[in-house]
Amino acid sequence: STTVDAASGVEALIERLRNEGVASGQAKAEQIVQAAETQAKGMIRQAQAEADQIVQQAREAAKSLEQAGQQALE
Repeated sequence: STTVDAASGVEALIERLRNEGVASGQAKAEQIVQAAETQAKGMIRQAQAEADQIVQQAREAAKSLEQAGQQALE
């Protein structure tokens, strides 16, 4: 009976440790995913800002070329 109780206690301990490990792993995974999503959003904002700047520079260059072309025709 004592051996059965001890075995049952050990099994319960193993199960509890397994469950705690799984819960801890899930929490860590959620933290990693959240950090990755935050980083990705920042990268998207930065890329959009850079793209907007490139478009603005291209518009300015096109305007300068247009003006130069008009002056050349005058």
